[in-house]
Amino acid sequence: MSILKLSRGYWGAGALAALAGLFLAAQPGQAVKVGDGTVYFTSVPRLVNTTAYNRMINFRSNLYFTIAVPANAGEPLQRVDVDLGDLGPEYYPDLGRTEVVNAEGSERRYALDKVVITGDRFQPSVSVRLAEPVEPGNTVVVGLPIYLASRIGGTQLFGITAFPPGEKAHGQFLGYGHIRIDDN
Repeated sequence: MSILKLSRGYWGAGALAALAGLFLAAQPGQAVKVGDGTVYFTSVPRLVNTTAYNRMINFRSNLYFTIAVPANAGEPLQRVDVDLGDLGPEYYPDLGRTEVVNAEGSERRYALDKVVITGDRFQPSVSVRLAEPVEPGNTVVVGLPIYLASRIGGTQLFGITAFPPGEKAHGQFLGYGHIRIDDN
């Protein structure tokens, strides 16, 4: 009889702990910050769409990456990195014309803090840091003007990584944007 009582007590405590864990995990807007100060999104932003205009080789093009920051992301979107892939050395981004705009009908443009090329010359990335982060629940379009100097066309993959604000922000890889580059 006492063993049955003991097991019920453990079951009750376990169920209570599980319910408390579910309740705490379900709270919207709670950021994840680990002991070393690294900040994570609670719910990862999503790469919604990738498009390009003037997709011809040896031509100036505009690449557009649409990113949705979920309402329960826990942190706003502060930075987006675009990995230019294996043909990165043959692409020449026009950093001064890079823009981030609201994708949901308003004409809002986000001020950019810094747009730089990172990585090495064989595997470059473009890092777009916003002066004012995109709050959860919003969708934005990152516009990257670029000169496509590749010698052959084909489908190109651009890796997209999103970062929350903070000195030690953990980047979340959102996926690859597929863009078809046409031959002349």
